Amino acid sequence: MKKTLLSLLLLTSLNYALPVYAKVMHFATDDMTVVDKDAVALSKRYTGEKVLLAYDIDNTLLAPIDNGSPAKNTDLMTTQWWDWQANLIATHSTSASRVATTFEQLIAINDTVLPLMNLVKIDAHLDQTLHNEQQILHNKVIAISSRDVMLYSASIHQLAAVNIDFSHSALGDASGIAGYITPPPFTRPIEYNRGVVVVSGQDKGETLKFLLHYYPAQPIKAIIFIDDTQANIDKVSAAFKDSALDVHVYLYTKEKARVDAFNADNKEHVSAQWREINAALKESFGLSI
Repeated sequence: MKKTLLSLLLLTSLNYALPVYAKVMHFATDDMTVVDKDAVALSKRYTGEKVLLAYDIDNTLLAPIDNGSPAKNTDLMTTQWWDWQANLIATHSTSASRVATTFEQLIAINDTVLPLMNLVKIDAHLDQTLHNEQQILHNKVIAISSRDVMLYSASIHQLAAVNIDFSHSALGDASGIAGYITPPPFTRPIEYNRGVVVVSGQDKGETLKFLLHYYPAQPIKAIIFIDDTQANIDKVSAAFKDSALDVHVYLYTKEKARVDAFNADNKEHVSAQWREINAALKESFGLSI
């Protein structure tokens, strides 16, 4: 009996000595006000400066519109368009809709054409949500995108065009990290500046861990991550599964119906749009991509 009691006391003491890991919590929403309410709750628990919100850009904050028809969205250069084209390359498809034969060519096309696209905010509540998080709660709020590092400047310009600025809510100071960097375990460069990080298709979970390590003077107690892609949700979850942080990951589903419709479509319309843009680039700039 004494041995059992002693063992129990030792085990209890040991358990109290071990770090208590917070769970990664999963949510799905098509409404940014839900995210905002979570930010309010976590800010009350930890204070606003210790809560980091990390927003994906494409299909989460912004989506392209057809330059010839401002009221109409286009799937050209969207995440779903990229995934379709990447699959055509990976499967060695001979489809006439394939725009590139290698991933390097596809990246080059994306780097050339995406900056030419007009982007609009997806969520009608986004302005109020960001204002509350940045100005009222004083959260750290950044954008984290899978875009290629060459699209960093274009990303800043496209966000600014719709009055989104993360520089004053950045993790660390607004100047960020000078130039491209390739920290382990990455094999391609990333860039972080003015509260926007582009990761060149690499792990967003590892990127967030790197940024937290790079800015230890700003202790973060909770992270809210918002992204439309399940693979990115899974990577962030895996990266922080043993963390002492409160991590809430949101699968943002506002564009899901549009993505599903694109995937089920024959894609002739978006292929025609691509041919028009390709011809215009050739005629205006002598570019053939």
